[in-house]
Amino acid sequence: MLRNSVYASMKKFIFAFVLMLGVIFLITSFAEFQEILDTLSKGKWYYLLFSIVCVGIWLLIASKTYQLIYCELGMQKKLWDVMVLFSAAYFTNTVTPTAGLSSIA
Repeated sequence: MLRNSVYASMKKFIFAFVLMLGVIFLITSFAEFQEILDTLSKGKWYYLLFSIVCVGIWLLIASKTYQLIYCELGMQKKLWDVMVLFSAAYFTNTVTPTAGLSSIA
């Protein structure tokens, strides 16, 4: 019984700590966020919409490609699951300096 209460307390502490770090990050990066909003507000809305649609189509096609590869390997996956997997792998490859070694395996 004591072990469960300690686990629950630790879980709440970790959640509060991560939430606090998130709030601190938002407060410190608000000026940068405001600059991004100003830049986007100066842009032409139809170019922004066109670019979002193009990225969405690219994401769909790349995810479908991975889904077909998984299907050929005998693994049946939903398109949504593969899309989330592909997005996470692409984000990881973009953000981390690993020379492309952190791809979808």
